[in-house]
Amino acid sequence: MSDYSSVEQILAKSKGTPFAEDDLNVIRKYLVATKAPQILELSLKPLADIFEPLLFSTLNCEGLGDYRTLSADTLSVWAQRAVQCCSADESSIKVIGSLLTNESAEQLFTFVCDFWTDSGAALGNALKELFIKLISLLAKVRSRENLISLLHKWTVRILQFPKNQRVLYFTLEILIKHVGGGFVRQQAPSFSSQIFLYMGTNALANPIGKTLNTYFSSLLIESFGNKKASQLTDSEVREWTKLWANDARLALINTKTREHVQTYFLPQIFKKVPQSLKVFVEPFMNVKSDTPEDEISLLVGCLKIGQESNILDLSKEDNNVITSDFLESLFHHKSPSLRINALSLAITSHQVSKPVAPYVFEIFKRSLDNFFVESDPGFRNQFYGFTRQLVFRIRGSSYAMAREAKKNRERGNDQVAEGLEKNIEINREFCSWLVNYLEESIRPGSPYQYIFTGILLITLLVQSGLDENVSSKYYEKQHIPFPFHVSIYNSNIVRLLIDNIANNYEDIRFGVVKILKMAPLPIPYASSYDDIEAISNNVLELISGMRGREGDAGARGAELVFQLYGAFPSNDKVGKDIEFFEKLLSNLEQHVQYAKDDLSVAVREHPIHGYYSALRFIIENISFKTFIKTDEDIKRWKGYVERLTAAIFGIWNTVEAILCHESPEGNMPEELETSFQPSLEAKYGPATQVILSYSWRAVKESTSLLNALLDKIPNNTEIFPNSLVIDSGEVILLQLAGVHHRGAFSSVYPTFISCCKRCNRTKGLEQQPGQWLHENLALIKTKAQYITRRSGGLPYLITAVLAAEKDEKRPLLNSTFNTLYEIAKSPALSSAEEKMDLPQVHAFNCIKALFIETELSSFSSYFVDRALELAIMSFSHPIWAIRNCAVMLFTALQNRLFGTAKVSSSRHIVRTIPAKLFFSKYKTLRQVLLNIQDEYLKNLESENSHVETVFPVLSLLARLEATDAYDGLNDFKPLISVCLKSKIWKIREMAARVYPPLLNEQDIFEFSTSLLNSFDKSNQNGLHGALLAILNIVNKAQERHTENKITGEVQDEAAIPVEFLNSLFSKFDDILVNNKCAETARAYFRILVTIFEYNLEAIKAGQLVDEFKTVFVPYCFADRPRNSSSLNAVERSLQSELAHAALIILFETELYADSGVQKLEFVNSLILHPDYEVQQMVIEFLDANLLKLSIEEASSISAACWKLFTIADWDQVKGPAATIFSKIQNISSSATTSGAETYWDTLYSSISEQATEEINESCLEALGNFTGQLYIKDSAANSENTAKWLKLVKEFSHENLAFPSRQAALNSLLSFIDTIKSVAVTTVTQTYLDALLQLHFFLSDDDEDIRETASDYTSELLSLTFSSTSVYCERRLLAHIAKLALNTTGLADYFAVQAFERFANYSTSSAQLKAALTEDDLLFSFEKQNLYRDELRYARQFFDILKNMESRVELPEYKSRLSAWIKDAEMTEDLAKKLGADKDEVLGLLKDSEVYLALYRVKLAEQL
Repeated sequence: MSDYSSVEQILAKSKGTPFAEDDLNVIRKYLVATKAPQILELSLKPLADIFEPLLFSTLNCEGLGDYRTLSADTLSVWAQRAVQCCSADESSIKVIGSLLTNESAEQLFTFVCDFWTDSGAALGNALKELFIKLISLLAKVRSRENLISLLHKWTVRILQFPKNQRVLYFTLEILIKHVGGGFVRQQAPSFSSQIFLYMGTNALANPIGKTLNTYFSSLLIESFGNKKASQLTDSEVREWTKLWANDARLALINTKTREHVQTYFLPQIFKKVPQSLKVFVEPFMNVKSDTPEDEISLLVGCLKIGQESNILDLSKEDNNVITSDFLESLFHHKSPSLRINALSLAITSHQVSKPVAPYVFEIFKRSLDNFFVESDPGFRNQFYGFTRQLVFRIRGSSYAMAREAKKNRERGNDQVAEGLEKNIEINREFCSWLVNYLEESIRPGSPYQYIFTGILLITLLVQSGLDENVSSKYYEKQHIPFPFHVSIYNSNIVRLLIDNIANNYEDIRFGVVKILKMAPLPIPYASSYDDIEAISNNVLELISGMRGREGDAGARGAELVFQLYGAFPSNDKVGKDIEFFEKLLSNLEQHVQYAKDDLSVAVREHPIHGYYSALRFIIENISFKTFIKTDEDIKRWKGYVERLTAAIFGIWNTVEAILCHESPEGNMPEELETSFQPSLEAKYGPATQVILSYSWRAVKESTSLLNALLDKIPNNTEIFPNSLVIDSGEVILLQLAGVHHRGAFSSVYPTFISCCKRCNRTKGLEQQPGQWLHENLALIKTKAQYITRRSGGLPYLITAVLAAEKDEKRPLLNSTFNTLYEIAKSPALSSAEEKMDLPQVHAFNCIKALFIETELSSFSSYFVDRALELAIMSFSHPIWAIRNCAVMLFTALQNRLFGTAKVSSSRHIVRTIPAKLFFSKYKTLRQVLLNIQDEYLKNLESENSHVETVFPVLSLLARLEATDAYDGLNDFKPLISVCLKSKIWKIREMAARVYPPLLNEQDIFEFSTSLLNSFDKSNQNGLHGALLAILNIVNKAQERHTENKITGEVQDEAAIPVEFLNSLFSKFDDILVNNKCAETARAYFRILVTIFEYNLEAIKAGQLVDEFKTVFVPYCFADRPRNSSSLNAVERSLQSELAHAALIILFETELYADSGVQKLEFVNSLILHPDYEVQQMVIEFLDANLLKLSIEEASSISAACWKLFTIADWDQVKGPAATIFSKIQNISSSATTSGAETYWDTLYSSISEQATEEINESCLEALGNFTGQLYIKDSAANSENTAKWLKLVKEFSHENLAFPSRQAALNSLLSFIDTIKSVAVTTVTQTYLDALLQLHFFLSDDDEDIRETASDYTSELLSLTFSSTSVYCERRLLAHIAKLALNTTGLADYFAVQAFERFANYSTSSAQLKAALTEDDLLFSFEKQNLYRDELRYARQFFDILKNMESRVELPEYKSRLSAWIKDAEMTEDLAKKLGADKDEVLGLLKDSEVYLALYRVKLAEQL
């Protein structure tokens, strides 16, 4: 038995106080080491003596750290030993039972409940073990009846907990196993339906899923005994499934809960009874074209679960579950989640060796664009994951089939073997097709998402072993060989990969270099030193480029060149790779010298940052074990390190004055002004921009290179001397302390951390970071004369040293915080001087940095309470700079404690913490808040009240939730009560928001009535605060009522008691009718409107107080003065809200019938109301309720909107009026509108350069419908109007215009097509084809919303199975247009010309190539406005259509146009040859996307 003497000493000294943490560790070790037989052999007394002090320590632990976790874990070990003793010796039961009284058991249960909800993983696990072992121990020392009685009591108690607390599910999962699901169902019949709603919360989803599965599993056993699932009858399966199916389906329909239900509930429940899957999905199986997306998603999700659980097998085409056509339609569906789930259905299998069905390959080929086109990174990751599964299944199944084929050949079963070999060939052909597809996806000019996805999948194929020439060291683990070979590194792919090194995106550059570094040399374009030399020359040219990302691209290319040189065998003493490294280093030194000699020339002719990046990439990827083996190697690399650091220090010395200037953005050093003439500015861009860019890029990349040296160079002082490490640190210190460039701190900061870490692991430098820290702390005072709002780089200087600290006790962090805290608290004298000596500001900002820095997050938690106190107390500081810093520190701390969600009127979306838990963690803070309350509350309304301090207190209290049996928040009620009647509006608002969580749910309306009666008009501030508080209480009550209705906790009970409503209406005349204060009148009215809207159905049915009908409704329609000039802003706002309430009454009820109100007359009067707020409100309301209008109403309101459009002076009213007018025309059932010509002329003439964008866009939208009406009336007579309109649509569709303009053009176009389509289908005209071609153009717009709108319409127009992706709709729509043209006399040639114009991009090939080759040396390259459209694919679409048409009909005009274009194309090819585009040189002209596209069009045109 372990030594008990030390435990006895601890027990003796700790009487009446909690154990110290070290003592608790001793007790835990004793309990772990002392087994039950040892305890029983000697005495139970030690075990018994430990219990009460240990229980006391557990229940009374406070503050942060691991103490609570340790005490719970120790108590858990004690309980385990007690259980073991009771099991081994019945006489122990009495002793242990006397210790575990009802009171101690209740205390432990309360402890678990209090701290489990907001626990971390460690504490949560400790509490779980404690609770499980507590129940086990109770089962040993109590009778069965006594135990079940206690557990029943706990279950009833836990069921009363709010459903958003994790502890409810943690404890219930355990309790159900003892009390049974039937007892829970008896106590809470709607329990399961209630908690399904909360599965949308990430933190709750998993525990709820486990609890529900435990609950329904228990009900299954209680109903049918311990039968196996296979023994259950169909009726039994249906009976059990019925218990949960409906609630689960509702949760699946809810998009917030769907994913979590599919992840945490359904897989486990289906595994329990696999037959339940079929029963569950029965309602969803009858899918049609009009089936809502949600229902399809539910079906697909469930089938996916069934397949992943090996319940269903969907791998065969005739699987009797879903058809191949249905599966393919899902691959085209516009919903990304449906596409991914469909892909999962087609690919997923429990057996990696199971062959993929051939039909899946064909669907995959036809649909792959739908996956590549998606720009969402999450979608790409999912697609990559499933494609990885597909590749591995192909590999695994091919390997298995090859093995089986070989066996069958040996046995003479040739027919079987041939069948297997045929399937293997199908797999090989698909892999070959996939490689070809990926080749096309990475062509220059392809959209980012295509190239990036292509690179991901090429990397996957390389690492899968598909290309047998790739070294096995690059294969993934547990590699299985393919029985066939597909070459990946063919000449086309290698060429495209190398050219993509010049891509603008770093992740693409990184990806292609990674692929090329895995290449099995020799490969095309890298088969000899001469090939690598050619790449090297182009790379060095790129490195020296100043535009855009040229230098960065060259740097990645240099990394590849270094790797390629090293991969080729060499007999030289110094390899080609090192020679290339030395060349880069020499060039760098030369460029540094250029900068020293004449910076004005260097910034435009000798860019330097690419060299630093290139050397960094090489250093980061070097294996120094390979390069440093001998003393000569050490000497060589020491020289390299010295030269590299000299180049780093040298460029800093050159540009330091520029970057450390107080205003670096506009600074032009005098010596450079004369050198940078206007002509140079015209060529390169603004001089200050060019100089600053050069300087900042140079320092950023040189510092990153230094970071790589500090991290990667071996810890050998012969290579990297200690003195050089210190010099490096000193330079970084200067940069962080002096640079004023905003991006510098976050870029240089990691290098200083690396420097400090290197010091900490290098003998002789261990004390250096501490020395720097003390110097940095001293800087806080000396640096104050250069004060900036966030203290520049000073916080980074402090946190870098602390982040690198190795001592677990963090002495530097503790001492630093104390120093900063004292500086921040020290008195600061206010001064009229602009520059003040304010070290306090820097101290505040450094303290804030301690809480923001990720590596310090857990350690800085211990200072939260002191930092909060400091921040709150400084809110009322007389100096603005300190007040500002206090606000920033408080915000950082609040985000740290509660997350970044902002406080809103809905408490349910705000991150809150139980008050008891919060104040137990930060034990001094409650008293600090109370002290502030006592100090400032009495003088809140005085001039010197320091009212600013109240704001953070209220903000904190608004984030705390009251908990059962905790009354610690009651002491704050006096503060809130006083704040409610403050003269400051914001304080009243914040106080009103704090009240609801302080109140018990049962008392909220009794309190609200009391609050309402405690103020009157004589105290408008108090009345306003009370009304705001009541509004918050009503909102919260109604939100809870909604949740309870959804979950079944309430049925017909009203959200608001009648007694409260009577009290509320008793104040109607006093507060609303006869009140001169519009602010309080509006607050009161908002309460009424909130209740009215929520309880609308009950009011219509006469189930709520009659005052809504007799008092509220008439008041909303009462006549009021309409002279807006005499009303203030609040009064006008009240007018608008009254009008809005009246509109709700008119459109949602019949309550206005007894008021003598004429609906249309009233609505039209509001449209023409003199107050623009009312006009805007009614337009917004009508926009949301257009479908509720009858034909008569639509006609009348349309006329009123048109009148408003013609007479309104304010564009913000005029434009929306035109939009509503247009929308009413679009939904009107009448085919034509009288006066369409007049409407058209007025709208068209309103569109001009002088008009606002909103007017132009609104009028264009409205024109679509009227143009269509005129077209139907007489297309020939109105052809000019149609042409004018179509020209406007094309102008507004231009990708350089803003989203609203392009959206207006699309809406106008769709309105036109919708108006004429019934006629156009039978009589196809050029106008109709033009409109459809413009719709095709919108399908590749840069904005997702525009593409989706166009896709939805196209899907409906073409009667597609589902709304499909834009890329699929493009292909189908273009084929549809071509079919219409071919089937209509005289339109084929016209369409062919239009198609060719789009293929050729409306210009000659020579013009395109010349534009692409036009050089400019501006610092920044222009980015295309449309990054989505794939011009290569776009051109290919029209090429395919034209190629198909050529063989079917005569196209004279088209052929004439084609002939002229091809003749010009011959000139283009000649020009390209002169410029070297035909030399097939990697990283040459063809790396440019515009050059590639121009020549691609030429190559395609030659095939026409």
